[in-house]
Amino acid sequence: TELDLRALSDRAPATRLQGELRLATTRPAALDVDLRNLAPAAWSDGGLPVASLVAHLEAPWSGEFIAIPALRLALADAKGSGGELRGHGRWEAGKAQVQVDLDQVQPARLDARLGAWRIAGPLRAEIDHLPAPASLWGGGAAAAPASAAAPAATLDGWSAHVTGRLAGSAPPPGPASHAVVPPPMALQLDAQLRADALQLKQFELKAGAASLGATAALTRGRNGAWQGDAHAQWARLDPGAWVRLAESGPLHDGPNALNGALTLHLAGAPAAWQGLAGIHAKADLVLADSLLAGLALDARASIDALGAPWTVSAEAHSGGNQAHVDASISPGDARADALAVIDQLHLSVDAPQLHLLAPPGQGRTASPALAAASAVDALAATRTIPGALIAKAATTVATGGKTDDARALVPAVAASAAAAARSADPVGGRASWPTRGAAKFDIQLSGGRLAIADGAPGRHAGAPLRIVTQGELSDWVGPQFKLARLQWSAHGSSDPKAPLAERGKVLKGKKIA
Repeated sequence: TELDLRALSDRAPATRLQGELRLATTRPAALDVDLRNLAPAAWSDGGLPVASLVAHLEAPWSGEFIAIPALRLALADAKGSGGELRGHGRWEAGKAQVQVDLDQVQPARLDARLGAWRIAGPLRAEIDHLPAPASLWGGGAAAAPASAAAPAATLDGWSAHVTGRLAGSAPPPGPASHAVVPPPMALQLDAQLRADALQLKQFELKAGAASLGATAALTRGRNGAWQGDAHAQWARLDPGAWVRLAESGPLHDGPNALNGALTLHLAGAPAAWQGLAGIHAKADLVLADSLLAGLALDARASIDALGAPWTVSAEAHSGGNQAHVDASISPGDARADALAVIDQLHLSVDAPQLHLLAPPGQGRTASPALAAASAVDALAATRTIPGALIAKAATTVATGGKTDDARALVPAVAASAAAAARSADPVGGRASWPTRGAAKFDIQLSGGRLAIADGAPGRHAGAPLRIVTQGELSDWVGPQFKLARLQWSAHGSSDPKAPLAERGKVLKGKKIA
C-alpha cells in the first residue's frame, strides 16, 4: 500500500509513501518510525525531496522525559541522493536539547532553484523554561520526581539558544578547461529566542572573498507590538550562488558581485497580522561598486513606512546611465481587498551611454528593437492599466499608426531582425548590442489608485487613473539600423471618455538591410 499526499490535498507534494509505525508498551514506552518514499522529487518539481525517515522515540509512563536517541532523514530527488539529516534530542523537566547534523546536504536536490552546494555541520538548540513532559498527558504519575511534580513553567516563558557551524563545498566543475573551483563556504550562527524577543547575535557567511553578515534585536512590548532594529552587510556576494536568478542569460552567467548594506528600523508591528497598515518601519538599502549581470551598479533605495502613506524612493547608476523612482503607497489593513495601493508613481530613465549596458564580452541573441518589442508585449500581458496604456502607445508609434496590438509587433520585428542578423553574421546569426546610443523616458502615474495584490481590482475608488509618458532615442547605431532621433509622448486615462492620445516622430532614421 502506498500513500500519495497529493490525493489528500492539491497543495501537498506528490509522494509514494510506504512504511510502518511500531508502538511498544514497554518501560519506557517506545515508538519506532520507518517510512520510505519510493518517488522522491524536488520541491520545485512538485515532489517531496525525502527518500526515507527512520526514528526511535522513547518515554517512561511517568512522563519524566521524552527522548529521541536517533533520527535519520535521507534526502533525495529523482536524480539521486541529496545528503542526510541526523538528529537526537531530549526533553526533561523544563529543559530540552536538540541537535541536527547535516551530512553532505545538497540544497539543489531539495529545490532546483537553490545553489549547488554540499553542506555539513551541526545545528544545536537548547530550550529552557518549558513545561514538564508530563503536562502532555495531565501531569504524570505519583512516581514522577518532585521536580516534575512542581509547578511547570508556562510556554510564554520559554527561551532558546540556537547555534550552528556549517561548512560547504561546491560540486566539482565541469570539463571546461576554464572552469574554476568555487571557494569553500563557512556559516556561523548564534541566536537567542524568547516568546517576547529575538536577538541575532551572529550570522556570518563566508565563501572566499564573498561575505554576508547580519545582526538583529527585536522585542515585544506590553501592547503586543514588536520593535527593534536589524542590519545586514555583504561584500563580493554573488546571490546566484545561493538562489538561481535566471534560467539563462546575463543574470545567470554573471559576473555578479554585490557590495552593500541593508538597515531596518521597526517602530511597531502588531503580533497579530493587521495588514501592511499595521507596520511602521523604515528601510534603507545601499549597493556600491557592485556588478550585476556583468554591469557596474551603484544604487540606493528607501522605504519610509513610519506613517501613511508610505514613501518610496530609489535610484540606480550604471556606466553613466541612471534611473530614478519615487512613489507614494497607501498600505491596506487586514480587511482591505488589496495589500496596498499605489497613489502615485514617477519613473525617469536617462541613459546617454547605452553601449555600456551590454555585459562585457557577450553578444545578444536579440536586437535592441526586438528586445524593446518584447518588453512592450510583456507590458501588455500584465493586464494592468499602466502596462496596457504604455504598450498601446508604444506599438502605435512603432508601427506608424497601423496597429496598437502589441502581439503583432514582436513577430514583425523578429523577422526583420533575423534577416539583418543573417546578413551581419551568416555563421553565428548573433546580433550585438548597439555600439552607440542614448535613451530617455519618463512615466508618471497619478489620480486613481493601483492595487498591489493578486486578484484585487486594478483601480480603487477615486478619480480615474492617469498616465503620462514621454521619451527619446537618439544617436542610435546598431547592427540593424541607424537612428538619429525618435521622440514620443502619450497620455491616457482609465476613464473611457478620455481615450489614449499618443504622438511619435522619427526625425531621422535608416534601416540596414
